[in-house]
Amino acid sequence: MSSQQPEGEPSVVKPRFAFPSYLNCLLGFFAVRLVAALVTYVGDCDETFNYWEPTHYLMYGTGFQTWEYSPEFGLRSYGYLLPHVGVGMLARLFTSNKIQVWFSIRTTLALFCAACEALFVQGVRYRFRDTIAWVTYAFLMVSAGMFQASVSFLPSAFAMCCIMAGMGCWMQQGSSRVSQFWTVFAFEAAALMGWPFSGLCAVPVALNLMTGSGYRFVKTVIWGLSALAIIMVPTCLVDHFFYRRWIVPVLNIALYNVFSKSRGALKLESGIFIEVTPGIREFRRHKAQDSPHQEERFLYVVYPLFCLAGAIGLVLLVSRLCFGRPPAPRKLHPTAQAALDARAAAAAAATVASTMATDRGADTINPRRHGRVPTTEPMMTSDAEEVPAPAPSPAPARPSARRLRQQRATAKAALLTILLAAAIVSASRALALYRGYHAPLQVWAELADHVLVPFRAHLQQAAPAAAAAAATAAPEVRVCVGKEWYRFPSSFFLPSPSDRLVFVRSGFTGLLPKPFAPLPNGTWQVPTQMNEFNKMEPSRYVDESQCHFMVEQEFPGQVEPRYAQMPQWSVEASHGFLDAARTPRLLRPLWLPTVSPRANCQTGYSILRNRNAVPDALWEAAIPKTHREALRVDRDVRRCP
Repeated sequence: MSSQQPEGEPSVVKPRFAFPSYLNCLLGFFAVRLVAALVTYVGDCDETFNYWEPTHYLMYGTGFQTWEYSPEFGLRSYGYLLPHVGVGMLARLFTSNKIQVWFSIRTTLALFCAACEALFVQGVRYRFRDTIAWVTYAFLMVSAGMFQASVSFLPSAFAMCCIMAGMGCWMQQGSSRVSQFWTVFAFEAAALMGWPFSGLCAVPVALNLMTGSGYRFVKTVIWGLSALAIIMVPTCLVDHFFYRRWIVPVLNIALYNVFSKSRGALKLESGIFIEVTPGIREFRRHKAQDSPHQEERFLYVVYPLFCLAGAIGLVLLVSRLCFGRPPAPRKLHPTAQAALDARAAAAAAATVASTMATDRGADTINPRRHGRVPTTEPMMTSDAEEVPAPAPSPAPARPSARRLRQQRATAKAALLTILLAAAIVSASRALALYRGYHAPLQVWAELADHVLVPFRAHLQQAAPAAAAAAATAAPEVRVCVGKEWYRFPSSFFLPSPSDRLVFVRSGFTGLLPKPFAPLPNGTWQVPTQMNEFNKMEPSRYVDESQCHFMVEQEFPGQVEPRYAQMPQWSVEASHGFLDAARTPRLLRPLWLPTVSPRANCQTGYSILRNRNAVPDALWEAAIPKTHREALRVDRDVRRCP
């Protein structure tokens, strides 16, 4: 597989620098993913209540339970949670701050994603050579979607990482450095421990590995059974320990979504397969604002393939425009051709949104190497299965050396310009998400560090009589949420076990989660007042007079009470949050430095204090002046009528 340019064949851009090693790729990806771990918000209530909350429960003994974790249904696996719990327990050895533990788990997710991305681009380099590998590397680095997905605590994000690792190993087929067992293992992990429907991506890969000879078939079957045992045996044992019954959550969730008529369905909407439960349907109907990425998590598994398809398409386009024709295609083994075409069709049919797949869906994995060198080597076969090269065609007239230099300079400029434009657009998108939707994470962090911690310390250190009175009136500190329940980041932002999140009534009429029963039997105890039909349970709610603090925002025309305008509530901190319903639709996706601050509408995302439960005198005595000054109220929030 020589990289020398044949006589008379124009080349696409020659990379000036050698492609980085696996370790250097990992470090580069991790630097970007670490920033994502520190600044991105939790954009999905499913991430909070189905994954962060059970993790917090296993670590600290408190947390919210959804009906999916009821032993009656068993749709979620504790085996997926345990590695995150282990990372969190390790972080607890170094810090007692739960928010720092939360960020430690996120940083580990960033490192895992970076390792899989590095393996993916090394596989791209092995099969498509340096030019396409460099462009794929750049697209992954600057992609706003990858920026968000890389640190999401979701099975679809885990499946995305496993698919990248599996693709990286698969594309290095024929290399002595990588065994194809890891290809099988990665794809099975994506489906069995992540999102089960991501297994569609593995079907063509499995066909490619199994066909060609009986030996390949037997070897792949043995690999598959071995990987299945390695993954499922410990997972089933872990789930049996926590549920006290033998269940396979990945099978339960697949059966639930596909065959259940009354509980949920797997529907095809706008060209995307998305998992829709009754609760999500009600949640999407209830929301007053557009989500910044509705159901985007189900596209995570194909984000890396979009980047690869974009890199291939870009190099082809530049080659045709600058050199007059694309690099000569190569002849593939029929098995590899069929497998790659089938894989592209499966990915497009299963997970690619129509709006994103219009020009790229068929290029999820291009069955030809778009590199600098025309070759007749098969892409995914051994040397014994190579197809003889066709008779060479007459070589075109070779351009002059000056003309060739001009073409290469033009191609380099075109590639760099497009990559720079993509980086600017992606950075603008990431900044728009941060400026528009970061307020909840900031508000909850301020509530924990500057309100709950000093308030709890004051209650513990107060005079005996005052402490007794406080303990009698309020044995626990209640933080209330109404319509903002789905933006709660997790109980990691409640410093003490006595700090409780409670719900007040809002326009939402579906089923809210409830606290787990106490350990050690809380995981296998069937919860009461729980249903799978998303019917509201009145027992979830408390009266707002019982709240000490509240996290809330106000919208024009909302049906909920305007607590910030009531005399018994005091606004102690507030940050701007994008009012998507009143912001021009064309200005929401990107952040434009001079236009967005003047055009975007905002609301105040606020910490409210109940003056009846926490009087002004108690507030000033409990919260030191430095902490009160750290609670910032944004005065420049641009509100729209």
